[in-house]
Amino acid sequence: MQTLETGAERWSPDAGVSLIEALITLAIIGMIAGMVVLAAPAPDRPLRNAAERLAARLSYAGDQSVITNRTFALQVRDGGYEFLRLEADGWREARDDAAFRFTVFPDGIDMKVEDLRDGRQPVHAAEFTPIGDVTPRTFVLSGAGARWRVKLDSAGAVNAQRVD
Repeated sequence: MQTLETGAERWSPDAGVSLIEALITLAIIGMIAGMVVLAAPAPDRPLRNAAERLAARLSYAGDQSVITNRTFALQVRDGGYEFLRLEADGWREARDDAAFRFTVFPDGIDMKVEDLRDGRQPVHAAEFTPIGDVTPRTFVLSGAGARWRVKLDSAGAVNAQRVD
């Protein structure tokens, strides 16, 4: 049996790991780590969901106002918001549609209405008329160390974006 100068036996050609095998292993570990990072919820996820839900409901209220020929309004109350519908006898809660019922914010999330002229909270934060007129407003949702701004313009377009 031949030995090297150090006295160790010679390695067989099949011993060890090839460069390709090592790279494939690293790629698999990288993909698994990436999936774990992407699957982990962001700490501000509930805030983002609340802002996107508000934006979708504002857009829906504008559409329903035109379709049903009724005036709708957004009313902000402690811990949440709801939509009202103007009936012949006055403002009534729009309970017949689940999207318009009172929505409670998750714990730690607060909403403030911006761009108020006199700084006082109005009875209706926004109104949607059957002819498509909308009260332009900006809503800021904050919590979990983040802020999201939901903008409603006079044409009824809604935009939700994170504020840094």
